[in-house]
Amino acid sequence: MGSELGDQLRTIRSALGLSLKAVAEPADISTTYLQKLEGGEVKSPSPNILHRLAATLEVSYADLMVLAGYVIPSDGRSTASPFEHALAS
Repeated sequence: MGSELGDQLRTIRSALGLSLKAVAEPADISTTYLQKLEGGEVKSPSPNILHRLAATLEVSYADLMVLAGYVIPSDGRSTASPFEHALAS
């Protein structure tokens, strides 16, 4: 049983018609790691990996962060990007 993040990553990748390799290489991760991430075996992917996957899949980095369990401030007072917030955590 995969995680919500893994399920979403797999769904997006499949909808784009991309192979594991076609996503893993530009995101600078191994196909094995991506497969484990999609399968829910990776519990806490780093913000850096999520950022590269978001860019490769052309999806929201903040959405991937939330799906991975990171807390993103939504009070409107923070001027930091989700990526900057994750790095400061």
